[in-house]
Amino acid sequence: MDAVKAICKCKQLSETEPVLAIKEKPLESWGFFTWIITIILVVVTAGGWLPFVIGWVLGSYFLAPTYRCQYCKSNIDKDQFRA
Repeated sequence: MDAVKAICKCKQLSETEPVLAIKEKPLESWGFFTWIITIILVVVTAGGWLPFVIGWVLGSYFLAPTYRCQYCKSNIDKDQFRA
């Protein structure tokens, strides 16, 4: 599990009450319309869109991951991480 101890706004950035910052999985935040548009573009371009989508997903997961609070699901910045 990719989780890091952090502080969050839901706990008033309290150092004594840390939360877990959980790494968002690939494609977890995609909604219905994002899936539909991606599928249509893959079909229309005969798969030419697929390398771009795969690169986008893998790049956002490994190069710039998003961490969310375990309680309020808000974004956690790297400066809020604690050891």
